Parts: sequence; C-alpha cells; structure tokens
Amino acid sequence: MIVIPIVCFASAFIAFESALTVLRLNRRAAVNLVYAVFTMDYALLCVAFGLFMYSPTKETAWVWSRVLIVPMMLLPSLVLHFTLLIGARPAARSPVVWALLYAPVAIIAVQGFRLVVGPDIYRTPWGWEHAHATDSIWTVIGIAQCVGFYIASLSVMVRRYRALPPGRERLQARPVTIALITGTVGWAVSLACIYADDPVLVTVVSNLSFVLFVTPFIVGVRWSIARYGLMTLAPERPAAELMAGMHEPVFLVDMDGNIVFGNGMARALSANAGAAAPRTIFELFPRIEIIRRELDAMAAGKSRSGYVNCTISTRKGERIAYTLNIQGIKNEVDDCIGALVIASEDPSIRDFRARFGITERQIEILYLSVSGLSNREIAKRLGLSERTVEHHHFNIYNKLGVDNKIELYNIALKYRILSN
Repeated sequence: MIVIPIVCFASAFIAFESALTVLRLNRRAAVNLVYAVFTMDYALLCVAFGLFMYSPTKETAWVWSRVLIVPMMLLPSLVLHFTLLIGARPAARSPVVWALLYAPVAIIAVQGFRLVVGPDIYRTPWGWEHAHATDSIWTVIGIAQCVGFYIASLSVMVRRYRALPPGRERLQARPVTIALITGTVGWAVSLACIYADDPVLVTVVSNLSFVLFVTPFIVGVRWSIARYGLMTLAPERPAAELMAGMHEPVFLVDMDGNIVFGNGMARALSANAGAAAPRTIFELFPRIEIIRRELDAMAAGKSRSGYVNCTISTRKGERIAYTLNIQGIKNEVDDCIGALVIASEDPSIRDFRARFGITERQIEILYLSVSGLSNREIAKRLGLSERTVEHHHFNIYNKLGVDNKIELYNIALKYRILSN
C-alpha cells in the first residue's frame, strides 16, 4: 500500500514550495526565517517517513527510521516558535525562550534513537512500522512535549485572533488559526492511535493523521500569504496613492535594497540620472555601503530610521545633492521588512555655484579632482586636453580662495559636492 508514502511526498513538496516562497518574500525577517526552517524540517521529515514506510528491506527501513527522529523532535518547537512570532509575542525573541524551546529536543532526540520511536521495527501490509515503547518514561516525556507545545501554539493563535480588531491582520490570522486547530486534532488522533490494539489504527490512521497534521497548517499560512499578504512587503492601493501624491521622490524598498515601488517623482529622478528602470536603490545613489548599513541596522532592530547624504550625476553631467530619509517599515509581528526612502534635494551645490560663480564644467572637474583623479585621468574621462583641465583648476582655486587640495576637499564636503 503506497498511499501513505504518496501523501508524504506530496506534503513534502507543499512544504518545500512554501519555504521558498517566504524566503523570496523576505529572507531577513525572523518570522520568515523560522517559518522556512519549520517547513524545510517538515519536508525532510515527510520524505524520510515515506522512504521508511516503503523501504524494500528492514536494514534500509531502519536507517530511515533513525534519520526522521531529529526533524520529528524539532517540529513542535518550530511550530511554537513560529506562532509566538506571528502572535507578536516579545518572548519569541528572548534567548531564554529559545533555550527552553530547543534544549529539550536534543535530550529527547538522543533517547529517541533507543526508545522514543521504538526499539524495533516490523513490516505490516501498509508498510514498515515502529514497535513503540509505550511504557517508557522517555516516550511519555516526548509525547508530553509535543502535546504541550502544540496546545501552546494553538492558544497563542486563538488569543491573537480574538484580540485583533476587524481588518487585514485579523483576516491574515483566521486561516492560520483554523488550519492549526485542524492540525492539532490530527496530531492528537495520531498520538492516541499509538496506544490502540487495532493494527489499522496503529499504522494507517496514526501515520496519515501525523502527516496530515502539519500540511493543513502550511496550506493555511500559504493561503494567508497569497490572499492577505502575510509576511509580505507590497504597496496596497491607498499607500501607493499616498506616495504618488508626494512632491518628493519616494521609493519603497525591501531589506535588500530592491525597489518595490516608486512614485512619479522617483521615476523622474531615475530617468534624469540615466537609469530609467532601476532594480535597486544602489543603482541610483552611490553611497552603497552607507545605505546598506542603515538597512542592516533596521533589519537587526537597532534603529528605525536613518539619514544619508549623497550626490548623483545627471545625464547632462550636473551634480545634484540629496538627503535620503530612510524610514523602516515593520510588519504585523514587529519585524522590519522594508523601508521608505524619501530623497530630498539638497540646495547646497546650487548655492555653491551662485556664491562662487563656478560653472557646471568646473563643478565636474572639482568633483573628479577631490575624488582622487589626476589631471591626466580627468582629461581622459571628460575628453579634454590636460592643459584645459589645468586651466580650469587654476580658475577654481582662484574663485574659491584655496591654496591646496586639502582645502578644496573640505569645501567640497561642506557644500555636498562630495557625499560625507
């Protein structure tokens, strides 16, 4: 009978696809990472369980029975950890809670190699089965851990659902809560059947209930992602309309700097900079390390906002200074999943030109000079003769009243010709 292995492999495929989906949405958020580990663990467990039941020999079945112990012991901890995060519980981020969640797993898993899943295996008409050591204290402890963690997970989700006001977050929580209730019932049936005398209950009903425990939960989360945007960064229509009405360039980016949305002013800035359809914020603004550091700090929860001064070149060769106001965006579980980047033009360069009578060509040469290029390199880049560059330098020094490159560099920083 190969129904159970087929169900196992189908469940593994669903879990694997769901893990890849949440990582693609946001691989930095804690809730996405824990969910991905949980679904990967479940996929491994389903594959190992299916191969165990349909193994051709007892030796092969015995190997797969050992392989599935660790993912099986990890599963309750990962489910509870995920529901604590999705329930926006501060304890979910505490190292003490992490230790309480995962330390028992190692202890029980070691004993599981001898007792928890059974001291022996035997073949049935429906596949291989464990001879469960139901009278072992370690079996009782393992079952108690599973039951306790699943009941705690269900309690967290039910309390969160009841506490949420009508709206998007309540809609997100509903399918997850319903699926977790269904799955908890299936897991309880699976555990109860271990103590039954009927071999059909022990093997078929118990194993199918076990496999079908997590699959509805994963399907519920997947539905909530697809229908209601759980664990997703995407501009809803009102937010997009609000940004579209702003009179400054506004970019919505994920934590990797990929541009999710840009208003009309942002598109105009991109076109003016010679990047009609930039994929990342780094293609527009040259302060890549600084911007990335700000995003990393927000992802780690160390800051909520940041400011970056930078200068870009337009297609006409003009230099324009901008101040980037980067504001972190948090999801329903308080993870920073993206940022709003507002680019405000800094009038420093415009004021600099008006005050000193510097031409646009001289601004360009000044910028390249304080960036470290020699006269020969500047001439080659701009298609000028080296003598012309030297002449421009002479005029720049006279207009600014400086005597050396250090003073020139300081003025370039002061007026944002160079990013500081």
